[in-house]
Amino acid sequence: MGELGLTAADSVAQIYALQARGLAEGQTPSESIEEMASLYLESVWSVQPRGPYLLSGWSMGGGVAFEMARQLRAQGEEVALVALFDSHAAGPQGVFEMDEAARVSVFARDLVRSAGALLSDAALASQSPEELLKHLTDEAQGQGLSSPYGGETHLSALWKVFDSNLRASARYVPSTKRPERLQ
Repeated sequence: MGELGLTAADSVAQIYALQARGLAEGQTPSESIEEMASLYLESVWSVQPRGPYLLSGWSMGGGVAFEMARQLRAQGEEVALVALFDSHAAGPQGVFEMDEAARVSVFARDLVRSAGALLSDAALASQSPEELLKHLTDEAQGQGLSSPYGGETHLSALWKVFDSNLRASARYVPSTKRPERLQ
C-alpha cells in the first residue's frame, strides 16, 4: 500500500490540466478565485461527473484547487485529496493589493526566470505593461531568438491573465464554513 493509502490497482489515474481563461483570443480572464474554480469544475464534470475527486494545484492554482474542493464539498461531493504545491495560505491576514508597478515587476521576474534568466529583470521593473511586452519581444529578437513567450500578442494575454490572477489571489478569502466531515 502506498503512502496515500492507494493500492497498485488504484495507481493508474488520468490527469487533466486546466488552462487559465483569458489566454485564448476573445476571452477575458477570470476576476476571482471562486469564478475560476466554478469554471474549472464545469470542465472537470465533463469528464468525471461524480466523485471522489483528486485535486491538485501549483502556486496560485493551489488556492483554486482548494476552492474547487470547497465548492464540491458544499454540493455533497466527495473530495479524496487536495494536494497543494508551492502554494500559500489565504486569509484576511494576507490580503493585499499591489500597485501596477509592483505587479509588472513580479510579472517580469517570473518571465525572466521562466526563460532561464535570458533577460535582465532590473531594466524591466520600472516599465509599464505595454513597454514591458515590447521590450521582452524586442530583446529576444535582438538576441537572434524567437520570443520564448510566443510573441507580443500572446505575451499581452499572459500579462492580462497574470495580473488578473494576482489580484484575484490577493482578494481571496476562503469561506470559513466547514463541511460536516472531511472525507
